[in-house]
Amino acid sequence: MPEKRLDRIERKLDVLSDGVVTLAVKFDRMDDRVSTLERNMEAGYQQLDQKIEAGFQRLTNQLLSARKHSDSHQRRVERQSAGSRTADRRARAERHVFRTENSLSAGRA
Repeated sequence: MPEKRLDRIERKLDVLSDGVVTLAVKFDRMDDRVSTLERNMEAGYQQLDQKIEAGFQRLTNQLLSARKHSDSHQRRVERQSAGSRTADRRARAERHVFRTENSLSAGRA
């Protein structure tokens, strides 16, 4: 009877040790998978950072370009406005001269 009992204990220990080995192998595989996942995540974060940086650079360039075009447009509007003020003054002066000539003509007649 003690031999049978020892055989059963031995079989149980063998099964237990096989289970522990299997568990160790699974943990090693899981550790490899986690390491791979961490490397992939790091690479993904680096790619994301590069894309974000490129996006900010494009946005900055677009804003600078828009500001340049806006400044250019503002200067053009100011020149046109200055030109129209000059034209208004010229038109008023011509009307004044015309009225003066007409009043002088009317006075001579």
